[in-house]
Amino acid sequence: MNTLKISRSIFHSEADFQFALAWEIQKAYPEAEIRLEYCPAELPNMHLDILVEIDRKWFPIELKYKTLKTNVTADMESYNLKTHGAHDLGRYDYWIDVKRIEILKNKIDKFEKGYAVILSNDPSYWYKPSNSRESVCDNFRIHEGNKKTGELNWNGNPSLGTIKNREKPIYLENEYHLNWQEYSRLSADRNGAFNYLLLEIKK
Repeated sequence: MNTLKISRSIFHSEADFQFALAWEIQKAYPEAEIRLEYCPAELPNMHLDILVEIDRKWFPIELKYKTLKTNVTADMESYNLKTHGAHDLGRYDYWIDVKRIEILKNKIDKFEKGYAVILSNDPSYWYKPSNSRESVCDNFRIHEGNKKTGELNWNGNPSLGTIKNREKPIYLENEYHLNWQEYSRLSADRNGAFNYLLLEIKK
């Protein structure tokens, strides 16, 4: 990520981010075999955003790119990003990425280490809520300084329409400490800084 941000401060989409990161990894590790949207034979319903294989060792990477609306020019290229919103679902989906890699490490002998990355210019992801009012998604929050392990579940009785296809709790085997890092700063506006959270999933 530190190398990538030198050449790309912003991305048009998650797919753009995915390809750019894979290309940067390939340049750094020419001997690596890299696949996008890889489906392991042992887990036919799983598609990994990026699979890096070096010396027969697997390094899976899952990505999320969540944005606030912004129109900006960077490196002589125009970017028009939309607001994704739905932070509760975005957080849930990030933890699903972490869990998918935990499942992979228990199924694949060649697994060495995995990574779950979320890149965003939406401060709602990395700032701790300013009020103490309970929210249905509190257990899935990924703000700076938080830590998570064990079962993550919705609080109260969220609308089934709101959490459709995300009803199940997520059980994390490892403990994760959340530390956001600055990726790029394009302006002083609320949506002008991109930060990222990268969690490492070990055996």
